[in-house]
Amino acid sequence: MGKNLWEKAYLKHKKEFFHKHPSNSVKFFVEFLKKKKFKFEGNALDLGCGNGRNGLYLAKLGFNVYGVDIVKEALKDFKNTAIREHLSNKIKLFQRDIGEKFPFKNNFFDIAIDINSFPNLISETKRKRYKTELFRVMKKQSYYLIYVYSKNDGYYGPMLKKFPGREEGTIICPDDNIQRKLYTINELKKFFSDKFRSILDKKIKKKGEMFGKMYTREFILLIFQPKK
Repeated sequence: MGKNLWEKAYLKHKKEFFHKHPSNSVKFFVEFLKKKKFKFEGNALDLGCGNGRNGLYLAKLGFNVYGVDIVKEALKDFKNTAIREHLSNKIKLFQRDIGEKFPFKNNFFDIAIDINSFPNLISETKRKRYKTELFRVMKKQSYYLIYVYSKNDGYYGPMLKKFPGREEGTIICPDDNIQRKLYTINELKKFFSDKFRSILDKKIKKKGEMFGKMYTREFILLIFQPKK
């Protein structure tokens, strides 16, 4: 995933990464779980957890949160916030690439979330390992939320032509030199279909600021369950 590039990007945009509130996608997921009468306990996996805006929220709801991220500084900030908010006993953090083998036992997680981290897996080998490992560690009746940039996103979408990556559907962002892969709903469904069944999908459009300029952003949100 380009560890050094992500370390530099995090330090460069640290204030922008420091959101105090959970993402709307995770709040939507929580409401979905409430409607399913899901118990807010057990283990939650936060893939690409960053500085913890979503993991801390899930911990406050009752989950034991296991956060995985490649950026050491982000995990340090996550840990420090957990200490300040007296949540250390609910948080365990791991510095590693989410495209590598997960350090967790089989059938361990009740829920998992990935907020804009999966697009950073440019290698097909790592994407397949991510899917296989995610399936392995999820319980039978668990739920997995993934939220990613759409190919029609107003900020990243035009980069498919202006700054294309080596693989179809990828970009090289000029701000941080990081490659990302953009998706459609059907592409994600197809990729995960051998191990996960789609429960819900939706497009989310909203106005958003990137580096001082407003764009029409478009994201896609999907909720899956493992085929176990």
